[in-house]
Amino acid sequence: MIGVLPGEGAGPEIVAAALDVLAALRECTGLQVNVREAGSLGMREGRFLGPFAAELRGFCDQVFADGGVLLCGAGGGRFVYHLRRAYQLFCKLVPVRPLAGLAACRSLREEVVGGCDLVVVRENISGYYFAQDAGERDLQQTVEHSRQAALQLLQVACELAASRRRRLAVVVKDGGLPGLTRLWKEAAWEAAAPHDLEPEFLNVDYAAYRLLQAPCELDVLAAPNLFGDVLADVSALLLGARSVSFSGNFAATGAAVYQTNHGSAWDLRGRDRANPIGQILALAMLLRESFGCVEAAGRIERAVEYILRQGCATPELSALPGPRIGTRELGRRVAAAVLHDAASPCLGDA
Repeated sequence: MIGVLPGEGAGPEIVAAALDVLAALRECTGLQVNVREAGSLGMREGRFLGPFAAELRGFCDQVFADGGVLLCGAGGGRFVYHLRRAYQLFCKLVPVRPLAGLAACRSLREEVVGGCDLVVVRENISGYYFAQDAGERDLQQTVEHSRQAALQLLQVACELAASRRRRLAVVVKDGGLPGLTRLWKEAAWEAAAPHDLEPEFLNVDYAAYRLLQAPCELDVLAAPNLFGDVLADVSALLLGARSVSFSGNFAATGAAVYQTNHGSAWDLRGRDRANPIGQILALAMLLRESFGCVEAAGRIERAVEYILRQGCATPELSALPGPRIGTRELGRRVAAAVLHDAASPCLGDA
């Protein structure tokens, strides 16, 4: 079962496009999936009421209690942070795999980006984003960095690296944050030992440089919350547009929230111009990671690639040669490509 939060700004429009793709997938594959939509719960005039309204919390509680996961539209303010804390979504995975159809949109040379396939693994529920503030004119903050939180995140990163190319880079800051660095280094060595991995440690500034200068050398990049947030956003340069970046947020209980990595785009609300590709790919990630529907996810990804290779895109991707089309039309074209995919269907329940 998939619970759907439409989000703010242009969120409802790109989520609607993703649901068009899901409907096409259900039609052509026999995939059985129950969709439960939150609608305007916990919202007023298209905005979330406070960080996490009680009625919306009740909706999410029920989705997770029924074994479902969430597909979430963009949310501003503190909403996503409270959502992650409420359900202990300690791990965020950001896949960075450039799409061939967006090569013309990338500012980095193709010989640098081509073949890149990495994952940013971000600790999600501690650190500076959850600091306790004191003072008015002069701000003082109390920040907690838990060794257990670092170890829990790094165990996931090590398992992922062991299943991929066995390269684990851990982001630290030796001189600036020696205590945090020591904690993460100790946790990394402990997590790596069962997998016979040797972690590489990168100071965050050099990690950003490596990410753009030689991304193909990176495989799994694990980072504390603040560092991981910045590096994941920087990685969108490798993709060609922030609007195609997406992620999954995971709890040890199996609860998960899938989302795009861009903002609410209030300036595009109601204009049928927002790019839904990131939201559609977040849906594919949901099907693969939470429900094991590998072929269904692949069918969506192939459809996205096909449409982009035709040059069809929203106005943002002006470098592509084909026609500029609206949000919903782009979703419909991806849905049509899903329907006409010649690959074998994926049958299953979600």
